[in-house]
Amino acid sequence: MGVCFFIYLGFSKCAIAQVSDSDTQLAIQYYQNKEFDKALPIMEKLFESTKSRAYFIYYLNCLSELNMLNEAEKLVKKQIKKEENKFIYMVDLGYLYKNSGKNQEAMEQYNLAISKMPWNNNAINELASAFISRSEFDYAETVYMQGALKTGFTFHFELANLYTIQRNYTKMSEEYLKIIDEDYSQMENVKSRLYYFVQNDMNENIAPILQNVILKKIQNNPKNTAYIEMLIWLYTQAKNFKGALIQEKALDKQMRSDGKRIYELGNLAVLNEDIETGIACFQYIIEKGLESPYFISSRLGILTCYYKDIKAGKVNSKEKIAEIVKIYEATIAEFGRTQTIMGLMLELANIKAFYLGHYDEAIQIIENALIIPGMMPSLVSDFNICLADIYVLKNLYWEAILLYAQIENTNKENPIGSEAKFRKARLSYFMGDIDWAQSQLDILKASTSKLIANDAMSLSVLISEAKTDILDSNYKALKMYSRADLLKYQQRDSFALRVLDSFTTQYAYNPLMDDVYFMKYLLYFRNSNFLKAKESLEHISEKLSQETLADDAFFFLAEMNENIFNDQEKAKEQYKFILMNFPGSIYSIEARKRFRKMRGENIEQ
Repeated sequence: MGVCFFIYLGFSKCAIAQVSDSDTQLAIQYYQNKEFDKALPIMEKLFESTKSRAYFIYYLNCLSELNMLNEAEKLVKKQIKKEENKFIYMVDLGYLYKNSGKNQEAMEQYNLAISKMPWNNNAINELASAFISRSEFDYAETVYMQGALKTGFTFHFELANLYTIQRNYTKMSEEYLKIIDEDYSQMENVKSRLYYFVQNDMNENIAPILQNVILKKIQNNPKNTAYIEMLIWLYTQAKNFKGALIQEKALDKQMRSDGKRIYELGNLAVLNEDIETGIACFQYIIEKGLESPYFISSRLGILTCYYKDIKAGKVNSKEKIAEIVKIYEATIAEFGRTQTIMGLMLELANIKAFYLGHYDEAIQIIENALIIPGMMPSLVSDFNICLADIYVLKNLYWEAILLYAQIENTNKENPIGSEAKFRKARLSYFMGDIDWAQSQLDILKASTSKLIANDAMSLSVLISEAKTDILDSNYKALKMYSRADLLKYQQRDSFALRVLDSFTTQYAYNPLMDDVYFMKYLLYFRNSNFLKAKESLEHISEKLSQETLADDAFFFLAEMNENIFNDQEKAKEQYKFILMNFPGSIYSIEARKRFRKMRGENIEQ
């Protein structure tokens, strides 16, 4: 009877409001505590005084729970006579018979209710809901199906909800697709409902089932663009942008469009760090030629993708970076130094300074950009932050501090000011002014920018962790670590590694040891020395497994074994280890997905 209680609880609140007295609350309390003998007389009284169906259900449930089946049957039959047009009471009687083992009588009552009901939408929905509340889903389906035949109304939404309750996601998906097939204007409504189910599906069963249903629909009717659009939407929800692009190309060619959707997909892919698909999207539009209104934007977008790949370390050979720089320079020369290519000039300055070491050329680009008339103040600040960063690379620390401070003072009310303040604090940390740096970082932890607040928090926590070493009251170990951090920032990786090696010798038991080996991993990985990178992570996992970065080490070690060393069993073992030993880790969700995929489960990534 538990199902009935929860179904009708919502209705009962209205009745309770009308009969608001101590008896009502006492009856509900008894009912919830399963003290049905105490609840029964009060529920009877409430039903007699209100004639509410909500109290009728409570009263009937009390009789059933107390095995007073004759009294329950009399109550329902009396109600059937009293309300001849309410066929839902026949469902109550049938359910009562079923619980008494009288299955034949139950079926007769159910069928009688269906045969007698008037075929209008209100009656159909009411009777179907009554069956659903009693978990008689097949009968509810029959009501909707017969209702569709007799009224011409499809009841697709109602059937979809019914199949969702039953977890019959194949039928649920089919009903939703029927809706958009019959009425395309319902597309966004359907997407909204499916989004809720997909996002809240902890077992990740719905997305792959929905995908299979859509694919079958496309196979049977490839010219129906609504199905392709739904598949694209589903792929983007799963962040499968590569799959979405395949379908977008088909849709683009079929509709002979201008490439707008593919351009938007490219931006979405880049936003989600799928740079490869972003490049493919922009390249597709570039190949369309100048006839596409998104041609120039795609030209610029593809260069930004190259920039992101360089920053992520996916492009790290000087030769390849130099080739990309040539494309930047050619594009800037083609379009001229205008507002359109400001972003490209900023990216080019960063590439030349950080990845090629051409500091003076980078500074020249910034100076050329800053004299272009009409530049937005926020963009001026972006260029100046880049210039201050280059000063750090050139060891011109005081010049950098002064410029960061200037940017901070002129942007006190927006995030770029907080960013400048963070970089100024970080530079002080690089220079060994630890206490002042931490005081500034603690202020920034309350920044309205989540990204800046997180960066400030991370660095502040690292400093606090180092301060727990009572043998290092002068912060000598932390200052050595910060020097390595500065060298890493300056892309002087070999020097940074030497400092870290000295750290492990001089401060073998320092609380920053896991940070030291993790920085080694980052440096080795950035330089494609994957064996050394793996060794650094293994040191953390084997000897520092109780430290803060242990879950990071296990995750990236698993990722390396999966993608670089092709040791799938080891990777699976390490993903499982994260699930078992670090359930609260930020990597646990991704580790669970990868573990399940490697185990052969059919899930959406």
